[in-house]
Amino acid sequence: SDTDTRFYGHISTQGGRLSGDGGFIELSSKDSLAYGGTVNQEAPQGSPGTFLFDPSDIIVRNGTDGSTPPAPFTVLGVDPPNPGTLVIFEQTLENSTSNIILQALRDITIEDLTDNALTLQSGVTIRFDVDSNTSGTGDFIMDDLNDAIIAPNGGIQITRGDDTMGPASFFNIGRL
Repeated sequence: SDTDTRFYGHISTQGGRLSGDGGFIELSSKDSLAYGGTVNQEAPQGSPGTFLFDPSDIIVRNGTDGSTPPAPFTVLGVDPPNPGTLVIFEQTLENSTSNIILQALRDITIEDLTDNALTLQSGVTIRFDVDSNTSGTGDFIMDDLNDAIIAPNGGIQITRGDDTMGPASFFNIGRL
């Protein structure tokens, strides 16, 4: 959508019981994006699926939102100063068995993590894409130099735009 996408259902793109990989899911909006649903992209005999989120800006926030059950993703976008900012809680990313692409038109910020680590499930790959519209503005920021992103048996990738504009501005990059 051009302004506001909200999803609160269930999506399943599973591999088969005997073969096949999990599918690809894209939850997209040019501005505000909210996700409070569930996803199953398991593939017992193949590779897990990939889940793409692409709002204007993304914040990875410490811990969980505290609701019962925890809402996996919430959006700030109703009131300034953060229109179009998707807030994803650390625990949500850490519990995901899907590969994850966080793709922002502008910035991705990982706020200070109390345990100093965003630790993904084994085999999960995460990709952070900033400046996805190649406008020349977009930064990847880790608020705490002591924080780390850990992807055991998986991968971590950070890109900017179409990579022809040079690297993104990386502020306070912790450990990868």
